[in-house]
Amino acid sequence: MLGRALKVGQRRWPHRMGSTCHLVVDDLDVLPPAYKLVCMAETVRIDPASHAALAEIARAKHLPLTEALALAVESYRREMLILAMDADYAALREAPAAWAEEQAERAAWDTTSADGLADE
Repeated sequence: MLGRALKVGQRRWPHRMGSTCHLVVDDLDVLPPAYKLVCMAETVRIDPASHAALAEIARAKHLPLTEALALAVESYRREMLILAMDADYAALREAPAAWAEEQAERAAWDTTSADGLADE
């Protein structure tokens, strides 16, 4: 199934008890791995202040609440990733031998650009 193209459309896919997932096929997708699995929402309780802030964001961006929430969660996930990477690099800088090895590897990769342009 990996190399076989599917038709544009939507298919129902049983997921967990009490919910249904849909396989969403975009016009530009050609291979099954590129499809998105979209599941029905689970119920999550949030405090009234967070709901009001989410509703304000959704209104300002002209988005449904669910889409505004998904964007907020993705933004927070990315922030956590960057903070974790920053902590990892800080720990790497604290180990002189490991940091020297990292710098040497970066220097080796820098020579591969050889585009003839001066460093910016």
